[in-house]
Amino acid sequence: MEWANNSDLSGDEEEEEGFLLNDAGPLPFPAHNLLQTAPYGFVVADALEPDQPIIYVNTVFEMVTGYRAEEVLGRNCRFLQCRGPFAKRRHPLVDLTVVSEIRRCLEEGIEFQGELLNFRKDGTPLTSQLHLTPICGDDDTITQFIGIQFFT
Repeated sequence: MEWANNSDLSGDEEEEEGFLLNDAGPLPFPAHNLLQTAPYGFVVADALEPDQPIIYVNTVFEMVTGYRAEEVLGRNCRFLQCRGPFAKRRHPLVDLTVVSEIRRCLEEGIEFQGELLNFRKDGTPLTSQLHLTPICGDDDTITQFIGIQFFT
């Protein structure tokens, strides 16, 4: 499927160069309006930056985890495996096999699906069915990872 990201549907003569997501880069669809209303947690991480920082979360992610977007932007998602905002170590109940599989999928640039234990800002456990998908740019370089969380 080809997305027409340079087409101007408003009739104005000015041409856009895609849609921006928190100024981190273009996505081939108008993500902000679509993703804010999705019935699941949605996270986008920058695959081109060291440690793959979060560049976008939707309001469902904020409501369910208790973290505001400004508290998580620029951080790697792994902090959610710690119990509370100031914890420095992964909680011992987090399945290291799942964490290793996520890491392998990220390194290989392939999708991941599985159940992951995270923690809300207040420290309460939060289990989700996580689906990670790499997003490639025009040159087939992975530019973002999209995480969709179905909270259980």
